[in-house]
Amino acid sequence: MTTLLRVDASASPVSVSRRVAAAFTEALEAHMPRLTILNRDLAGTPIPHLTWDAVSVLTGMNNDSDTAGEAEARALQDTLSSELLDADLLVLSAPMYNWAIPSNLKAWIDRVLVLGRTLPRDPLNKPLGGRHAVVALAYGGPGKLVDGDATFEFCESYLKTLLGTVLGYRVETIVVRNTLSTARSDTPETRAAWNSALAEAETAARTHAHSLAERLLTGAGPAVR
Repeated sequence: MTTLLRVDASASPVSVSRRVAAAFTEALEAHMPRLTILNRDLAGTPIPHLTWDAVSVLTGMNNDSDTAGEAEARALQDTLSSELLDADLLVLSAPMYNWAIPSNLKAWIDRVLVLGRTLPRDPLNKPLGGRHAVVALAYGGPGKLVDGDATFEFCESYLKTLLGTVLGYRVETIVVRNTLSTARSDTPETRAAWNSALAEAETAARTHAHSLAERLLTGAGPAVR
């Protein structure tokens, strides 16, 4: 049995990142009928941002018994981190807001990174290491502004560093750029270019799903439960 955790962050009712994530998930499910899918909608059911109670629990600073606020923070932390640990695959979708990830996604990340549970104490022994993560991102513009040698992009780079380098996931990113191009200039040319970019991203998602399903079903990927 393989479990997929899908985490969506976009607030848009016509979200592009969700659409690409759906293309991947549906294609994978078609190849793996026994796939179990868990959904975490961060826009529909936002995760509270960190409070001091939550920080105390995360860092182990509360040496005494939990207060009511700490107990509530611990319960949420345990629920969210267990979802992540129980998932063989992670599918994460998000837009870029002001060159970074949405705050609701950061709130989720802050709750699931638990030292010694999901966050490794030993960089050579990562609890989530070797699992697959697919990240679908949507940028309203090109996604990068370059000023000299500095590149201002803190969405894809941040998630690849966190998921791949820190947690040890095998990360595949699918980025759709210029999603607001038709809002700025709705001409036949921009509409055609946008439709082509979206179709290309959805095709890439389905292709990766097919390839990943083959590896998992034949045992070429990490063991699935």
